[in-house]
Amino acid sequence: MRIESTSVRCTCTVLLMTILLSSGCGHQVQEGRPEEQTGMGEMVLETEDEARKRLLTLGSGSDGEVIGQLLEDLKEGQNARERYAVIRKLLVFGEDATGPLIRALDDSDPYVRGFAAFGLQKIEDRRAVEPLIQRLQDEGIFDFGDGPGLGTLFVAHSAADALERLGDRSAVPQLKIALEKARARRKLAWQQGDYILNADEYVAKEGLVQALERALSSLGAPPPPESYSIEELIAQLGDENVWLDAMEKLTAMGDSAVPSLAEALQCESDTACNRAIEVLADIGSRQAIQALREATKGPNRSVRYRAMGALERLESASEK
Repeated sequence: MRIESTSVRCTCTVLLMTILLSSGCGHQVQEGRPEEQTGMGEMVLETEDEARKRLLTLGSGSDGEVIGQLLEDLKEGQNARERYAVIRKLLVFGEDATGPLIRALDDSDPYVRGFAAFGLQKIEDRRAVEPLIQRLQDEGIFDFGDGPGLGTLFVAHSAADALERLGDRSAVPQLKIALEKARARRKLAWQQGDYILNADEYVAKEGLVQALERALSSLGAPPPPESYSIEELIAQLGDENVWLDAMEKLTAMGDSAVPSLAEALQCESDTACNRAIEVLADIGSRQAIQALREATKGPNRSVRYRAMGALERLESASEK
């Protein structure tokens, strides 16, 4: 079930960053206050002015030279944690870092592009709007499985979050196109079971859909709710992210969903089959009960057992 709240942005971003960092997010960093480790491992929090002066001293050069060196560090970073640390330093330079970060959006490495978009989100400079829109047009973002992988999805997710924060309505047309494609690919993932085979990428894909929906709503163009066929809802019964919502929708459809639910009891996933049985029991009509009776004669022992249990519960309820 999809839950809308003020914590959704944080939750989706943390999920994606956790996958990228793999070893966890570590300590929390106070917004706008870059952190450094002393030789004793003690955390020191600085103001932006203090951090800027220190970085210039360490770099022994102008702002531009230090920013240039930090961008090289971004490209040479061995993992997401190192690149995140570089972005924290670049944020010290505020809008002076906008131009270099915009150029980094064209880097061949998707992780460099993704962290550049992440940095532009924090700087909030409107010069970044058009380059960020272009990142939503990158080839292969909405492929799945053999497609872009987590890096390119991170680019699109960061771009969507940045466009939401920048608040420029010129992004709305491309955000709508991107959302339509992302929703279509998510439906295909349900149908093909890719949410099981490519779990990390599926989490990132789900986060991208929510980021695009959130951006459009923030820009005054809330997207219409998705509509699903019975078959699409049944495909969602095996998805741990949306199965409960799918069950509620199928139950509300009543007898019109029963034939497809009965056919779904032949599926290979015991979890999806069990949930289809629960939906039939919740519908509780004569047609649904007949489908459950037929299921007790099927080849799948787990389905037979569950169907018998559902019938017993319905009979017990009718006697009260």
